[in-house]
Amino acid sequence: MSTADLLLADLGEALPYASAERSFKPCYGDIGLGFGNGGGIETCYLHYNRRTIALGGAATPFLGLPGAVRSRRHGPLLVAHEHDWGSLQVAAYDRNAWIITATGQPSLTWSPQGAALSHRRWTSTGPVTFRWDALVATRDPRDPDAHAPIAFSLRVLSGRAVLGTDGQCSVEADASGRIVLALHITVLDVAHEQHQVVLDAAPEDIAGAVAKARAWWSAFVGPLSVGNANAAERKLLATAVFTLAMNAAAAPGLLAGRISLFPNRGAYPTHYQWDTCFHCLALSELAPELAVDSLLLLTENQRADGKQGQFLCSTWMRPHESQPPLIGWAGLRLVQLRRDLDLARKLLPALRANNRWWLTQRMTSLGLIGCWHPMETGWDDTPRLDQGPVVALDMNSYLILQIRACAELGRMIGDDAAAIAADEALAERLSRRLDELCWDAERGIFLDVVIADGRRLDAATPAGFLPVLAGVLDADRPRAEASIRRWLLDPSRMFGAIPFPSIAYDHPAYIPVGPGACWRGPHWPPIAWFMLDILDHFGFAAESRAAAERMWAMMVADGELHEFFDSRTGAGAGSPQQGWTAAIAIALQRRLAGGRDGRAPGGHW
Repeated sequence: MSTADLLLADLGEALPYASAERSFKPCYGDIGLGFGNGGGIETCYLHYNRRTIALGGAATPFLGLPGAVRSRRHGPLLVAHEHDWGSLQVAAYDRNAWIITATGQPSLTWSPQGAALSHRRWTSTGPVTFRWDALVATRDPRDPDAHAPIAFSLRVLSGRAVLGTDGQCSVEADASGRIVLALHITVLDVAHEQHQVVLDAAPEDIAGAVAKARAWWSAFVGPLSVGNANAAERKLLATAVFTLAMNAAAAPGLLAGRISLFPNRGAYPTHYQWDTCFHCLALSELAPELAVDSLLLLTENQRADGKQGQFLCSTWMRPHESQPPLIGWAGLRLVQLRRDLDLARKLLPALRANNRWWLTQRMTSLGLIGCWHPMETGWDDTPRLDQGPVVALDMNSYLILQIRACAELGRMIGDDAAAIAADEALAERLSRRLDELCWDAERGIFLDVVIADGRRLDAATPAGFLPVLAGVLDADRPRAEASIRRWLLDPSRMFGAIPFPSIAYDHPAYIPVGPGACWRGPHWPPIAWFMLDILDHFGFAAESRAAAERMWAMMVADGELHEFFDSRTGAGAGSPQQGWTAAIAIALQRRLAGGRDGRAPGGHW
């Protein structure tokens, strides 16, 4: 059995599709279907721009069917419901396109409905094809457009249909008692001709749709191996791959032409900057072309002055804050793994422009870049900024990593020697200044510095070791090793059963998890991943493995790949099926199995 088929079997047939965060959307769709307790399709989720739009719901289903559901099979590629009167089956065959089969139901009536839709109009485009156009209200006041165009197309493959003057399409079953429909939906990009192409390519039955979805799945899984994972571990790997595949989307507008990977299709239906970089830990081996797409979506949509937004939507980029400059780290790793010099040539000019943006737009009188809003660090409610803007250890460390990556990319493609030398000199200058300003000799750790008065904050966090990740202490290994032993490996501070909390366990501000405390104590897998790299680099291999095993056990026990975790109990919190947690779960399994683990050749080391 292939790995792709093995993972399908491990996923089982009880997948929850009742919420936007877990919608059913194979084949890189940006629109998903929701199945609740009633019959039919309960909700159509438009994973568009920053906030998912729901059409339908329990009270007024998107496509309702009568009677109670006796049994359900919610597999990764097929949804099947058994009713007293017969059965419903749904499978995707293309992006935002599904085959829907109702057997035993003499007729059904459908048209797009919902308070979010306005200016509906409809037409028959042939004896068995029908189309509805409308405007759908966007849910985000930041969106420059209050509405977006949406199109629904229906082709009747089995049965007889009539489109009423009220826009209702009535379909009667064929002689064998079957209704088979091909449904295609798009938002923003609503070209009639393309809709017809997709409908014309519809397979004739549900088996044909499942075959197409299976081919998509097999291509996504690629060469992944599950190794010697036990049943519970394999289930987690299957869920991780499924999470990444279902969060991936061929979205319209600014995201068109490449595949994006949303952090979560329901909670975060857009292209986030630093999430993307961590997704590449798994995509680089699962679906490397998607890793390339993910990074180039960011650089190709970079503002003229080099700024990259916190996230990128189909029609807008989030203003004000950016996000951690990690594309250099992720991009260099991907270039080296793929030996992709063409990608290096595409990334390098954008990265250097982004470096200039940070060094001009965020430079302080202290000689390092500052952070005025915690959203820019990605640590949204961190106590590190409770006393005002700071010279943030993480942001400066990531910038140094990115500048070093530029030098290495430049060497790989034979760039101008003076430009490479300038990158190297800049990285060294910032490293020296970071050491001078932020190293606290008494406490033996790097600390953030308050911009207003130059005071070091008494808040030990994993960010205190990111300068080590950036190579700031490579020439002083004893100091780095002493700091790691004193803080990172102290069970009372950061090396407990759930290692690497977002602030030390013994700090007064520490809260293991809770409302308004996302970054005031919980464990975050991306930051923990960097801590593993640091331990490995400085010779703490046994401790690194122990921490990785604890993280892996935590994720297996959770099973849902949550966004972050209670740093005392390991209970999952935040969004389920979160992309970076899925990616790190896959990378952790490789790391523990002794395969390529994403450390070298990424970043400085």
